[in-house]
Amino acid sequence: MPDRSPRGKLPLSQLRPGDLLIYCPQATHVAAYLDKGKIVQAPWHGMIVNIVATDANPILSTLRPDPAAGSPAAWHTAHPG
Repeated sequence: MPDRSPRGKLPLSQLRPGDLLIYCPQATHVAAYLDKGKIVQAPWHGMIVNIVATDANPILSTLRPDPAAGSPAAWHTAHPG
């Protein structure tokens, strides 16, 4: 899996289970990181939740909803590299 982390942002290699990945130019899709390059997502309203590769769609940014990482959540932009 390529590391998409220019300019010192959170590398995909440092994602932890529970981190959120924001997809699509308008940030209209959010998925939760599971582990080993996999996310859990519902592709669109009414669809069955599934597990796919992290890079199944272009990643806009990541979010670590972890109070220890910043208050109240730490946002990191991840651009294709």
